[in-house]
Amino acid sequence: MSTESLLRQHLQTLADYHDWANTLLSGHVAGIQDEHYFAPAGLFFKSVHGTLNHILLADRAWYGRFAGKPERFARLDLELVSARAPLVDALAERRGLWSTLIARTPDDVMAGDLRYTTTAGPEATRPWLGALAHVFNHATHHRGQITAALTRYGHDCPELDLIYFLARPGPVSGTACPALPAQQVAQHVLHDAAMAIIRRFAWRIDTHHRVELEATRPDFYHGGYAAFIQGGYANDIEHLFTSQP
Repeated sequence: MSTESLLRQHLQTLADYHDWANTLLSGHVAGIQDEHYFAPAGLFFKSVHGTLNHILLADRAWYGRFAGKPERFARLDLELVSARAPLVDALAERRGLWSTLIARTPDDVMAGDLRYTTTAGPEATRPWLGALAHVFNHATHHRGQITAALTRYGHDCPELDLIYFLARPGPVSGTACPALPAQQVAQHVLHDAAMAIIRRFAWRIDTHHRVELEATRPDFYHGGYAAFIQGGYANDIEHLFTSQP
């Protein structure tokens, strides 16, 4: 495989991860109460809602620049969608856009520069590839802010690290993420939440037969009991959420 093909495949992976992480986080925050969703949480864009709204705004702004159909927004904190469910829908509607754009962009365009008008007004020129990396990195940054707010309010958070996306069954690069029916989105959210709990917590039985719950990483699991957790419960939950009704 050529270097250009490998690079394009890598970009496709990042685009698919971008869609997956936005969908997983959006589905997860749907379950928190309004007082935590809309409340000021010390974030740059104030609340969980304000930060999700900014993720949408930035995604639209940057996509328009890359696609040659720029959208102009007066402010980075401009509220595009005021209600919770329509905001989730607006984010979901963007699934696959970046993957398709990457697939259709010629190599020479990727190797060049992106010229665009900033939100503040001045013209700017940045490397095409670097600007695209910024798009995905920017969303990761703000998703992290949201998970910090959720933790502050005492909510569990989904595992959004790229490495968990790469560990999912099936292809993870080279194909756009299709728009999924609501039932399938919910299934994926529940599946990933369950697997995150398994990865985060492990039971340990010591020589005095005491049982304690310890937060850990999979590589910290101990002995055969760890294999029971990973190979037993994990497989059962995997089957539960991937089997067809």
